[in-house]
Amino acid sequence: MSAPFSNTRLRVPPGFANILWCFSREVLRLQPTDILKFGMEYFDYLLRLRLETGEEDVAKLGVMLDDRYYNNRSYMVGLSP
Repeated sequence: MSAPFSNTRLRVPPGFANILWCFSREVLRLQPTDILKFGMEYFDYLLRLRLETGEEDVAKLGVMLDDRYYNNRSYMVGLSP
């Protein structure tokens, strides 16, 4: 039995992919035995850090980097900005 094909693309909030990438990197780096507990502690830490400083928001940084990558054409040869 085959599943019907759908070319639907899901839209994720800006910065979500970056947060997920950072979380995955930390899971691979630290190899926690309980990933759910680690995830709860990790995201709690990120939230506390954002509330205390406001500067280390991983999602905001990811959106800024994506925006700079996709909207900066100065690296392309032969194109004027």
